[in-house]
Formats: sequence, structure tokens, C-alpha cells
Amino acid sequence: MAFGLQPSLLALAEKKLVILVRNFPVLFSFWLALSSGLAAHGGAYTGPGEPVPPASGGIAATGPLPPPSPPQPEVIASLSDYGEQAESRRRALAQMAALGESLSLAQLRKVRDVLRQQDLVDYTRCLTLCGPEALDDLQLQFRRSHPLVKAEAVYGLVTLDQKGGEKFAREVLRNPKLPPSCHAAALRALSDRGSLLAKAEALRQLQVGDKAPLFEALSLVAESAGQEHILHLIGLMERSSGRAGKEAHALLQSITGWRMGLDPMLWKQQWRRHQARGEEFTQKETAAQDPEQVTLSYMGVPIYGDHLVFLLDLSGSMTGALASSQRLRGEAALKELEWVLRNLPKGASFDVVAFNQQAASFAGKKLRPCNEANIQEVMGWIRQRNFQGGTDLFHILQQVFHKPGVEEVLLLTDGVPSSGLIQEPARLLAFVRHWNRWRNIRFNTVSMAAPGDAGQFLQQLAQEHQGLCKVIQ
Repeated sequence: MAFGLQPSLLALAEKKLVILVRNFPVLFSFWLALSSGLAAHGGAYTGPGEPVPPASGGIAATGPLPPPSPPQPEVIASLSDYGEQAESRRRALAQMAALGESLSLAQLRKVRDVLRQQDLVDYTRCLTLCGPEALDDLQLQFRRSHPLVKAEAVYGLVTLDQKGGEKFAREVLRNPKLPPSCHAAALRALSDRGSLLAKAEALRQLQVGDKAPLFEALSLVAESAGQEHILHLIGLMERSSGRAGKEAHALLQSITGWRMGLDPMLWKQQWRRHQARGEEFTQKETAAQDPEQVTLSYMGVPIYGDHLVFLLDLSGSMTGALASSQRLRGEAALKELEWVLRNLPKGASFDVVAFNQQAASFAGKKLRPCNEANIQEVMGWIRQRNFQGGTDLFHILQQVFHKPGVEEVLLLTDGVPSSGLIQEPARLLAFVRHWNRWRNIRFNTVSMAAPGDAGQFLQQLAQEHQGLCKVIQ
């Protein structure tokens, strides 16, 4: 990472490229599993066991959206303008943090008089964007109790302190009392500054890490996954049957070319056979798909996590029919949702957020256990709601990324944001990147006959967060 450079459109483009390259092996393997699982159905489907002709377009293949437009000069000026209303200055701060736009430390300090507790994450992110002169201020933020504020401070301290950053990162990674978000931030900071410690610490997290730092480690390993990682990934499958184990399984398939199931013992046996023969554990020809490999899926998107949030678009356009089956879009989504909830593993938890111009969460602040009583209640709750209004994604996504315990999100919609505070797709993507920096939530999207611009937005949203975008016409 280069310090003291002013962010530019080129820098933003480079950041997106790094995200895509970092996650390519996992995404490619996800796609292999998905395409194999759907082949038996002839392509897309609108409900459990209901084959239909392949959806035109399949996985969205359009290019990335252009970078978000930079903040207007008046937005930057309002940040430090004492005459501006406090709320306007806080919105300007959030915009600067999401877009990664740098400013001077003197400018940033002027906003401190209007900061609330919930603004400190944005403020700490902006401190890092000020460069090395903000190191003392970052030390102060690291002492705060909020886990995401501490994580932003860790990232800044590791990347900006050329002399002591690596040592500090190792101290953070070995401190079990710090929140997982801090461990994830330290690991990514080591990688972004090009430290040789990054790969070693990532392998260590595969053995001892959990949740955010574990997913961060998998992302780093995926950048250059090879034969030397096979035993580490098999070991992760042995200790995790949830999302982490399934992502390790996807990486193993990408490295070896084998299409075995989720049983780590089978993988270990094959690895030992190849070792005994002095051969690499690879094969050029793809083996037949093992039935165990195909995971539970929602509208054709495989589910890897056990703690899920389903975001269902209830805007007026969802009353339209699917061209592939003439079923109503909303009806297809609800039938599939009920089937998925009844087939989630024991111990799973969930929430359903129904949205149009306003959003309503079934579970509230915490996820609910996935049991028969809650399934019946949520289906009745959804059917009482009407399909009407526009689509306000900004506030819905903001709520999801502040909900504890979420591993995976599935967004089903047929359009781009059409109401709410932030409607520009590229700018909304920037906010989501900011909210998900230390959560590492996997984000999937289902495009229900969405037009071109909407499909492009949904594809990029999934790609940037280790998920898949499925197109259903």
C-alpha cells in the first residue's frame, strides 16, 4: 500500500480489481458447483423441483459499473463548515468514508464537534485516509470499545506505521480478547502493505480463526491457492461444517480439479494416495459430480452459511409474471423461501426483511432460530404484506450490515434503487463495501427479470462480496 497518495478514479478501479482477483478461485468454484447442480434441471428454476427452460443471460455477464462520482466540492467543504447543520456534516463524513476520498487531518478534525457514537466508524476510516499524520489520532480510536471503530484503527495503524505496523499486527492477531473484526483488519492490513507475514498468518487463522478473520484468511489463501494449502483446507473442513468448511471445499476443488463431496476423510485419503505415488493431487479431467457436493440453494444460488438474512423485494413491480413460467415473481420467491427454511441444517438461524419504500424485519435486532414455529410465523407475516411502492435499498442494506451474527445474505429483487437517500448504484456499492469491510458477509443476489442496469448492479454487488448473482427471466 502506498501512503500519502491522493485517491483517484484509478485507485478505486485498482481496488475493485484486487477484490475480484482475490476472490476469483472461490467464485469460479462456486460457479462450477452451481452449474453442475442446475444441469439436471435444465437451467434456472422458479421453485423446488420445478425445471424451466434456461434463463436468458444466466449468471449476469455485464461489465462493472463506472466508479461512483466523487463528492462535489461543496460536500467536502460542508464537512468542516461550522455553519452547516450537524446532520449534513455527518452525511458528508459518511460519504467520504464510503468513497475512500482523502482529506487533510485539519479538515477532518473540524467535524468532531458533531460526531455521535455511530459516526465514529466513518471518522476512524477517514483518519486512515489522512495518511501517517493521523497515527496519534488512530491510537486514541483504538482505545475505544466499539469493535468496528477498533478494527478501522487497527487497519490504519498497521498500514500507516512503516516501522511498527507489522509488530502491532501480530500482537493484535494473538490477542484473543480483541473482537474478530480487529483480527480481520490486521490480516488484511498485512496483505495490503505487502508483508511476508500475511500468508503465514492467514494459514494460522485457518487453524484457529473463526468468522470474520477466518473468512479473511480464506480470501487471502485464494489469491495464490496451491498444493501447499491442501492439508490446511482439509483440516478446516474437519473443524467446520458451515460456511467456512464449504468455502474450503470450493477452494480444494479449484486447486485439484476433483469434484468430491463434503467428507474431509475422502479428501484426505485421495491426498495420501497421490503423496504415496509422488504425484500432485490434481487431475485434468473433471470427475463426476458427487451428489453430496450440491448444497441447499435458493432460486439457484447455493447457500453456504447457517445464519442467513433473506431480503425480499415487495415493490409493485414484483407482481409481474416470470417469462419462463408465467408464475408471479413474488409467488415464486415465497414458495422457494419456505422450502429453503424447512431444509436448513439444525442450529441455523435467519431473518427475513421485506422491503419497498420502507423495510420491515421479521426477526428484529437478532436472528431467530430456524424451527417450525418461526417458519410458520414468518410465512404468515410475509403474506400479510402488500407488493407496492418503490425500492429503497440503502437503508435496508445498512440495517443488515449492522445485525449481529449474519454469515450470508440473499437479496431478491427486480430493480435498482428507485427511492431512498442513495439511489446511484455505484455509490450504493461503495457504501456496501464500507459496511462489509470487517464483517466478510457473503452476499448473493437474484435478479428477477431485472433490466440491464439493474442486472449489472446486482452482479457487481455479489461479485464484490464472495457471492453469486443468478438471473431468472
